[in-house]
Amino acid sequence: MPCPWGGDHLTEHIRGLRKEGVDVVVSLLPTREAALLDLLYEPEICAKNGIAYLSFPIEDRGVPDSLEMTGS
Repeated sequence: MPCPWGGDHLTEHIRGLRKEGVDVVVSLLPTREAALLDLLYEPEICAKNGIAYLSFPIEDRGVPDSLEMTGS
């Protein structure tokens, strides 16, 4: 699915995902892109709403550096 709305809309969007039954979010965005999309607080907001957040950043047109995921 596309990334959530960032900034002022992020909390509302994450709450909506939880209401729909989402319990895990896996982000493929590198930190730089998350910052541009105003999603740096996504891990915290997910946690506050009972959603596990996993980060597995992959650069555009790239491949992952390793098989290890980082959780927040």
